[in-house]
Amino acid sequence: MQRPNTVLILTDVLTDEATQFIRRHRGEPFFLYLAHNAPHYPFQSLDDDLAPFRSSGKFTEAVSHIYGMIRCMDRGVARVIDTLEREGLAENTLLLFSSDNGPQFGGKGEMCSDRFNCGFAGAKTLVYEGGIRLPMVLRWPAGFAGQRRLDEMIHFTDWLPTFLAAAGAEPPPALHLDGVDVLPLLRGENDRVPEQRFWQWNRYAPVGECNAAMRDGRWKLVRPAVGALMAVSTEDFAIDVAAKYEPETYTEIIRTPVAAPVEVTIPPAQLFDIEVDPGETRDLAAAEPARVARMELDLARWFEQVIGNED
Repeated sequence: MQRPNTVLILTDVLTDEATQFIRRHRGEPFFLYLAHNAPHYPFQSLDDDLAPFRSSGKFTEAVSHIYGMIRCMDRGVARVIDTLEREGLAENTLLLFSSDNGPQFGGKGEMCSDRFNCGFAGAKTLVYEGGIRLPMVLRWPAGFAGQRRLDEMIHFTDWLPTFLAAAGAEPPPALHLDGVDVLPLLRGENDRVPEQRFWQWNRYAPVGECNAAMRDGRWKLVRPAVGALMAVSTEDFAIDVAAKYEPETYTEIIRTPVAAPVEVTIPPAQLFDIEVDPGETRDLAAAEPARVARMELDLARWFEQVIGNED
């Protein structure tokens, strides 16, 4: 319930709902997906959370707010864990904390959101490591034998089959899953994960040669993003903003987005040895043409398979 003269922060509201959900379902198995908006735009934070970053003089106003939002989210995660503890559920609850992509960069002046990203290339929307490499923290006292650090490559698509395995469930037999069950890896029973993994994203319709990547062990092939295929029209951007922040106007302007036809030049593929060059600073494509050709073919086959499964 909202109290008079109280500023409500969405992160706190979502945390409140999550803790109430846990208490309501404490007597039965449950799945809770808590997707905090923080630290997404709009950049808003409480004064107490913002103050230490703004006063440091080290960050732009946007980044100060982002870090303030993360501080608020950290408290929310702590509240969720505390609720699990209080309800006697922490021992046998598998808790995961991660993100859906790397940080969003951009903006100018005090609204520039560029910030520390572990020295990785790229950021949100791009398939360089800065856009797709994420930390994942897992907590399951009854399921894992103590604290461990794992550096094996796990793909986000692995979490669905892993959750199913942890719950003792099977996916529908006709359902094609892109990921694999990595529960044995998490439990220290083996270290086997697929060597090949794939990514692709751009605006409007998928384009296999734009902003796509594949890993094959230590090697990573990147098809760089093409600006014209990553851009959103002014009209569609306005609709997107309205859908998020002016929902009362959304039904008046909704339409199916259609990309304007453009002619583009597709840049050549890049090749990186991620094991020794995680920052993707040295393109080895010219020195490894046979490897590039094989990986381009594998990436194209994967793309066609995924497009075919969508039909």
